[in-house]
Amino acid sequence: MKLSDKILWDVPIQQRKKLEEALENDPIRVFEHNEELFVKALNSLSWYELVNLFGVEKLDELLTEETIGKVFPKKRREYYKNARRLLSEYALSSSG
Repeated sequence: MKLSDKILWDVPIQQRKKLEEALENDPIRVFEHNEELFVKALNSLSWYELVNLFGVEKLDELLTEETIGKVFPKKRREYYKNARRLLSEYALSSSG
């Protein structure tokens, strides 16, 4: 299943085609500029898909408290809070 199929299933077809093309060309840029779509990705993709798509450092940068607060359900928010904490520790240990 394609990335776009997992997160764009509820987007109107005409808009979906534009987003699919943008996601194929530069997915990181799309998610950086569209928090709603990034939250859908957090709710729909596996951790491994997210790391593969963004890389550890970019994912750490994108996982802000505000964004995590929009993830549903609460248990998933806690999952990403813990992941962000671990990513931050990992980033610090590798650079220092």
